[in-house]
Amino acid sequence: MTEQSDYASPAALAAPRRFQVEFSGTGGEYFRIWIVNLLLTIVTLGIYSAWAKVRKMQYFYRNTRVDGAIFDYHGRPGAILKGRIIVLVLAMAYNLSFRFSLTAGIVVALALAVAMPWLLAQSQRFRLHNSSYRGLRFRFLGTVGEAYMIYGLPLLVVLAVGVAMAQMGLQAQRGVEPGFAFIASMLIGYGVLLLLWPYLHYRFKRYQHANSAFGNTQSAFAGKVSRFYIYYAIALAALVGVAVLVFGSISMLGPKRGYGSVFLFGAGLVLFYVVLLAIGPYISARVQNHVWNTTRIGAVGFESAVKARKLVWIVMSNLVLIVFTLGLFTPFAAVRSKRYRLQSVAVLSGDDLANFVSASASEVAAIGEGAADLFDVDFAL
Repeated sequence: MTEQSDYASPAALAAPRRFQVEFSGTGGEYFRIWIVNLLLTIVTLGIYSAWAKVRKMQYFYRNTRVDGAIFDYHGRPGAILKGRIIVLVLAMAYNLSFRFSLTAGIVVALALAVAMPWLLAQSQRFRLHNSSYRGLRFRFLGTVGEAYMIYGLPLLVVLAVGVAMAQMGLQAQRGVEPGFAFIASMLIGYGVLLLLWPYLHYRFKRYQHANSAFGNTQSAFAGKVSRFYIYYAIALAALVGVAVLVFGSISMLGPKRGYGSVFLFGAGLVLFYVVLLAIGPYISARVQNHVWNTTRIGAVGFESAVKARKLVWIVMSNLVLIVFTLGLFTPFAAVRSKRYRLQSVAVLSGDDLANFVSASASEVAAIGEGAADLFDVDFAL
């Protein structure tokens, strides 16, 4: 069932028009791009990956259309390569710093925690600035300060736990066992992060969907954090329920031995991992519907109707086929997933989209995009 937006639905506007998102890409076409990208990336020791990303993005953008017009991607490989080099240097610095001393590792970890929100915000700007529809580009208006509010806490928790684990490793080398307080503090850190994760997911989506713009028309977002907690709670309850069922059934066997208990244990383990793998696509489907159904750009709204069970089936079957084909099904899986997600979305407007684009384009021409201050670097991998 499609979730209801807190905004006045575009369907309530006078004579609304519904424009279904269409995707015309095929697995066979994308396979040819994917295999060339893979081979050239290997031959160039990863350098070609920036050009591979541009080719991939352009293929998916240019095969996506709404109201007969396609999207386009304008990112430059050089900017992407610069971003990836920076990320690689930072990752190497983090991994190597702990080999010198714990103090050096902590300093580098704190530097990463300070830099990462800015890098992620910059990547979001780059992606939207290089995306267009009918020749008019999107923009991202989110501030770096808000990025620090969203990413700062989880990064600090993760890095603090990483530093604690590194310290534990050093103590183990000296024959010193970690104390109860030390282990308890780590568990508390992970517990806090787990409790905050649905809220942080909500804040991230709000950051994206409330700060995007098409031309000079800014988006608005009315999603609710309670929905995110509900989705995560259902997923967690399913996982815990299966775990209790499986291990409870095994414990009931008591001292009994034989093929029956082995079979039950194996079947239960498989069921547990199936549910674990299904959690991701389940949450993804629910979040996509809620986020897009509560997003609008001016008088334009959206309707997303992804079915969680179908998306779970697509993701699980894709995984099986990728394993059995030794990875060769990967491009077909990407197209299959993208097609379902995109074609489950419709754009709702009380006016012709061409008129909306023309009006937005005239505003940009009069005011200007203000993109001159953008750093031409993409940090997204």
